[in-house]
Amino acid sequence: MASDNTSQAWGAEIPSLVSTGAHSERLMINTWCTILLGFYSSPEDVKKTLVQCLDWYKNRDGLQHEFLVLKVRQTGKSEPAVLRFERRPSQDQVLTKKFAVGPDIDEETPTSDVTKAMLKDLRAEQRVLRVAGLTKMQKITDKKLNCIQAYDTITRTRDASGQLADCKEAASLVESYTFDGTLTLRDFVLAASSVSTSSERYLLFLQQCYWFCRTTVQVVLSNYNPKTSRRGEAFDRRGSYTVKDVPFQVNKDNAREVEKISDIFKNNLEKNNELINEKFIEGAGGKAMEKERADQEEKLRKKAEKDAQDAVKMSTDLAEKNRQLEEQLRQLTREVVAARIRD
Repeated sequence: MASDNTSQAWGAEIPSLVSTGAHSERLMINTWCTILLGFYSSPEDVKKTLVQCLDWYKNRDGLQHEFLVLKVRQTGKSEPAVLRFERRPSQDQVLTKKFAVGPDIDEETPTSDVTKAMLKDLRAEQRVLRVAGLTKMQKITDKKLNCIQAYDTITRTRDASGQLADCKEAASLVESYTFDGTLTLRDFVLAASSVSTSSERYLLFLQQCYWFCRTTVQVVLSNYNPKTSRRGEAFDRRGSYTVKDVPFQVNKDNAREVEKISDIFKNNLEKNNELINEKFIEGAGGKAMEKERADQEEKLRKKAEKDAQDAVKMSTDLAEKNRQLEEQLRQLTREVVAARIRD
């Protein structure tokens, strides 16, 4: 089973994620983004892995965790690859119970009942994460804000809805988007990485899984038009935490923030396009361009030779026609003189 997740199974367009069974290992999004970008040697390579579908899910229980599932079509592959993107608290937070609340939310702040319920669900999630191995020790901390780096990861799963074999969660669809060759895997991962880098801290009431999903989706949609979009049962509950059937809005749209991160993403995309073009010219592209230039020069040389030969032939033909005309003129002149003598 492990061999199905080797680089050969993935194909040359996607770097492998080592299998640990029913799903791959989890890698930090920024780490895998760096690996992925190194795989491209030409602009055509980027177009070989296209996003078919982007699904946004929300768990129905506990903290009502949200995550994104990407279905990617690869050249020469009949089945799409399924990739799961999400933000979790790091192992440091799980072990030390440090979940920074941060400043107040703009329009509403959590009541004591909401806070108690959320902390209870946080403790339950801690147990789930430890058992499933969904945590990882992160070294980067922000002592000033008493918070720890978030654990933003990518996982390849065999389940079409992105479920992990060692951590089954009842999830509902928030929204689903399909794309028709407009969004590449490179572009999506670069967008998710730009979001992750813009806030590497896990702030419970500000920048958590809700924020990561919403912001990533909005950055993508602000730059790529989906072919279709479909709202799911959990659409109205996105970004909210429900206590006793009463939803508390933890995360909301932030157009200014999305615009800022979108600008960062577009700048990163432009830089990567430049690097890929440079690599292409220095490598196979440069050789192809040199061969094309040499072929063009040879084609022009042969054409010039042929034109010269044609010109010589034309000149020779014209000279022969002139000679023949002059001979005919002399013959006519002789005939006229002879006719006058007879007369």
